[in-house]
Amino acid sequence: MTTGIHMIDPRSPEPPGPEPRGPQVDPEPDPGKGLVLLDDDQLIIEHLVVTDRAVVEMVATSGNDDRADLLLRIMSVGVQGVASMGIGIDLTAIDTRVHRVLESVTTEAQATVRAIIDESRASLSKQFDPEQRSSILARALSDFTAWRDEFLDGLDPGIEGSAATVLIQRLLDLVGPDGALERRLAAALDMDEGDSAFARLGRLIDERFDELRHDLAGDRAAETARLTEAERGTAHGLEFEDVVEANLRRWASTSKGSIVERTSTSVGTLTASSKVGDFVVTLGDGLRIVVEAKRHASITLAGSGGILEELDAAMTNRRADAAVCIAGRDAFPAEVGLFNVYGNRVLTVDEGDGAMTSIAMQWAAASTTNATGAGAELDTGAIADRIDRIRKAAETLSGARRSVTTITASLGKLHETLGGLRLDVLAQVDDLDRLLSRGTEPDRSAE
Repeated sequence: MTTGIHMIDPRSPEPPGPEPRGPQVDPEPDPGKGLVLLDDDQLIIEHLVVTDRAVVEMVATSGNDDRADLLLRIMSVGVQGVASMGIGIDLTAIDTRVHRVLESVTTEAQATVRAIIDESRASLSKQFDPEQRSSILARALSDFTAWRDEFLDGLDPGIEGSAATVLIQRLLDLVGPDGALERRLAAALDMDEGDSAFARLGRLIDERFDELRHDLAGDRAAETARLTEAERGTAHGLEFEDVVEANLRRWASTSKGSIVERTSTSVGTLTASSKVGDFVVTLGDGLRIVVEAKRHASITLAGSGGILEELDAAMTNRRADAAVCIAGRDAFPAEVGLFNVYGNRVLTVDEGDGAMTSIAMQWAAASTTNATGAGAELDTGAIADRIDRIRKAAETLSGARRSVTTITASLGKLHETLGGLRLDVLAQVDDLDRLLSRGTEPDRSAE
């Protein structure tokens, strides 16, 4: 395809394209200069070198095959531009004019902006100038001054009707001489005013003192009653000890060589002040049984302070081999009943006739004597059976005794029953004594 622009290599013998039809160029031109050949409808430029940077960069963006077409378009556009500007116009002069126009426009714009800034500055200065009465700042200062004067006038106690004057007057009405507070305090502290707070406080104090006096009087009465009851209880205890002592001496009279000693007021060997152990019964063989007499309403069994622990202490204090506790009322726990044995300690209830005291002492003497013997084999089953039979007989005896005190019509029969039960219990104890002595089965032929 023919583009109308050909780049001729000087080393080629003939230029490409058709033969020129117009004037010919000197076949031997100057090697240092290019040739521009003009024919009827084509232009041949030899050794064309373009140094314009914009043209070079534009042509460099296209491929080798498209550069001729691109260069042709560039030249066509340039031709049209030159034609439209007019042949013979100096581009340098145009550029100079353009620069002058730009400088003129810039100078005018700067002057306009400067004038606007000066006008704005003057307007702002006028609005914030305190010397200008119409300015914003001057009006604000005037309003503030008026508010300040009004506020200070409200706080000035020298101005009639000000807030400070009203406040002071109200305070005087409240706390001043003959004020409301003074009147209220006087009314509240008036002892003669029956409904005043001070009068109510006085009455309350009097009531509390009366209650305190009554309480003290009641406490004194209670203490007196307690001491009286304690003395009465002590007397009862001493009286019960007298009963126990009589029963012990009656039993000892039937036991060969036994001696009864009342030790409730004497110190034993346990500590320098211990008097535990009311009686000591020394048997004919030298063995010792300590006896505690209790008239309490309730007696605990085990644990610290229990009767078993007290009996152990009594045996230690009186150097005894066995211990018996005789209660004047049914005060033991339910599992004890009216008679029970805990090792070498016997617990029983005797309300004064001495029957259970004899049984307990007979058991303690027999078990202690046989416990110190040698080689005896004990029938624990038979012993437990005798203890159970004694307990049942003792319960029947106690029930019968209570019946005696309430049923007078059956007195004879009940006395006969009591006597028979007593003999039966004593027989069981004698039987147990023989059992412990020989270590053999009891003689059941009598049963």
